[in-house]
Amino acid sequence: MNIGLFEAMADLLIPAGKDMPSASQAKVGTTGLAQVLKFRPELEIPLKGIIAGCKGKPPRQALDALDAAAFAMLAEIVASAYFMNEDVRTKLHYHGQRAKPIVSEELDPALLKPVIDRGPIYRQ
Repeated sequence: MNIGLFEAMADLLIPAGKDMPSASQAKVGTTGLAQVLKFRPELEIPLKGIIAGCKGKPPRQALDALDAAAFAMLAEIVASAYFMNEDVRTKLHYHGQRAKPIVSEELDPALLKPVIDRGPIYRQ
Protein backbone atom coordinates (compact mmCIF):
# COMPACT_ATOMS: atom_id res chain seq x y z
CA MET A 1 0.00 0.00 0.00
CA ASN A 2 1.19 3.52 -0.78
CA ILE A 3 1.49 4.97 2.73
CA GLY A 4 2.62 8.33 1.35
CA LEU A 5 -0.60 8.74 -0.62
CA PHE A 6 -2.66 7.49 2.33
CA GLU A 7 -1.06 10.09 4.62
CA ALA A 8 -1.41 12.88 2.04
CA MET A 9 -5.12 12.11 1.71
CA ALA A 10 -5.39 11.86 5.49
CA ASP A 11 -3.84 15.33 5.82
CA LEU A 12 -6.60 16.69 3.61
CA LEU A 13 -9.15 15.16 5.98
CA ILE A 14 -7.33 16.24 9.16
CA PRO A 15 -4.99 19.17 8.54
CA ALA A 16 -2.86 20.67 11.30
CA GLY A 17 -4.77 23.12 13.43
CA LYS A 18 -4.17 25.38 16.36
CA ASP A 19 -2.01 23.27 18.68
CA MET A 20 -3.19 20.05 16.96
CA PRO A 21 -1.09 17.87 14.66
CA SER A 22 -2.12 16.94 11.16
CA ALA A 23 -2.98 13.32 10.43
CA SER A 24 0.52 12.56 9.13
CA GLN A 25 2.12 14.30 12.11
CA ALA A 26 0.02 12.01 14.31
CA LYS A 27 1.49 9.03 12.41
CA VAL A 28 -1.83 7.79 11.02
CA GLY A 29 -0.07 5.93 8.19
CA THR A 30 2.26 3.97 10.44
CA THR A 31 1.49 3.49 14.11
CA GLY A 32 -2.15 4.56 13.89
CA LEU A 33 -2.99 2.42 10.86
CA ALA A 34 -1.34 -0.61 12.47
CA GLN A 35 -3.46 -0.12 15.59
CA VAL A 36 -6.69 0.25 13.60
CA LEU A 37 -5.97 -2.85 11.53
CA LYS A 38 -5.09 -4.80 14.66
CA PHE A 39 -8.65 -4.25 15.89
CA ARG A 40 -10.32 -4.28 12.46
CA PRO A 41 -8.23 -6.58 10.22
CA GLU A 42 -11.13 -6.97 7.76
CA LEU A 43 -10.56 -3.34 6.67
CA GLU A 44 -7.05 -3.97 5.32
CA ILE A 45 -8.00 -5.45 1.94
CA PRO A 46 -10.69 -2.85 1.13
CA LEU A 47 -8.33 -0.05 2.20
CA LYS A 48 -5.58 -1.40 -0.04
CA GLY A 49 -8.11 -1.44 -2.88
CA ILE A 50 -9.11 2.16 -2.23
CA ILE A 51 -5.51 3.36 -2.19
CA ALA A 52 -4.61 1.27 -5.26
CA GLY A 53 -7.50 2.86 -7.13
CA CYS A 54 -6.02 6.27 -6.36
CA LYS A 55 -2.59 5.43 -7.79
CA GLY A 56 -1.15 8.18 -9.97
CA LYS A 57 -3.63 10.83 -8.84
CA PRO A 58 -2.74 13.85 -6.71
CA PRO A 59 -4.16 13.48 -3.16
CA ARG A 60 -6.99 16.02 -3.61
CA GLN A 61 -8.07 14.50 -6.92
CA ALA A 62 -7.86 10.99 -5.44
CA LEU A 63 -10.01 11.99 -2.48
CA ASP A 64 -12.56 13.74 -4.70
CA ALA A 65 -12.81 10.69 -6.99
CA LEU A 66 -13.84 8.29 -4.19
CA ASP A 67 -17.41 7.09 -4.08
CA ALA A 68 -19.39 7.63 -0.87
CA ALA A 69 -18.67 4.18 0.59
CA ALA A 70 -14.93 4.36 -0.09
CA PHE A 71 -14.76 7.91 1.29
CA ALA A 72 -16.63 6.87 4.43
CA MET A 73 -14.31 3.91 5.02
CA LEU A 74 -11.19 5.99 4.46
CA ALA A 75 -12.47 8.77 6.73
CA GLU A 76 -13.34 6.29 9.48
CA ILE A 77 -9.92 4.66 9.32
CA VAL A 78 -8.10 8.00 9.30
CA ALA A 79 -10.12 9.39 12.21
CA SER A 80 -9.70 6.19 14.22
CA ALA A 81 -5.94 6.17 13.65
CA TYR A 82 -5.75 9.88 14.55
CA PHE A 83 -7.64 9.57 17.80
CA MET A 84 -5.56 6.56 18.86
CA ASN A 85 -2.52 8.84 18.96
CA GLU A 86 -1.55 9.52 22.56
CA ASP A 87 -0.49 13.13 21.84
CA VAL A 88 -3.83 13.88 20.18
CA ARG A 89 -5.79 12.39 23.09
CA THR A 90 -3.69 14.34 25.59
CA LYS A 91 -4.30 17.62 23.77
CA LEU A 92 -8.03 16.85 23.75
CA HIS A 93 -7.93 15.90 27.44
CA TYR A 94 -9.37 12.50 26.54
CA HIS A 95 -7.77 9.56 28.24
CA GLY A 96 -10.01 6.82 26.94
CA GLN A 97 -12.89 5.00 28.43
CA ARG A 98 -12.39 3.81 31.96
CA ALA A 99 -14.28 1.17 33.87
CA LYS A 100 -16.18 2.75 36.72
CA PRO A 101 -17.47 0.31 39.29
CA ILE A 102 -21.12 0.54 40.25
CA VAL A 103 -21.53 1.41 43.89
CA SER A 104 -24.75 -0.03 45.22
CA GLU A 105 -25.25 2.91 47.58
CA GLU A 106 -25.48 5.21 44.53
CA LEU A 107 -28.36 3.27 42.95
CA ASP A 108 -31.88 4.49 43.46
CA PRO A 109 -33.94 1.45 44.56
CA ALA A 110 -37.00 2.90 42.82
CA LEU A 111 -35.19 2.62 39.47
CA LEU A 112 -34.40 -1.06 40.04
CA LYS A 113 -37.83 -2.08 41.36
CA PRO A 114 -39.47 -2.62 37.92
CA VAL A 115 -36.53 -4.75 36.82
CA ILE A 116 -36.59 -6.85 39.96
CA ASP A 117 -40.39 -7.19 39.83
CA ARG A 118 -40.21 -8.31 36.18
CA GLY A 119 -37.95 -11.21 37.08
CA PRO A 120 -35.36 -12.90 34.89
CA ILE A 121 -35.97 -12.76 31.14
CA TYR A 122 -32.72 -14.15 29.75
CA ARG A 123 -32.10 -17.27 27.71
CA GLN A 124 -29.72 -20.04 28.73
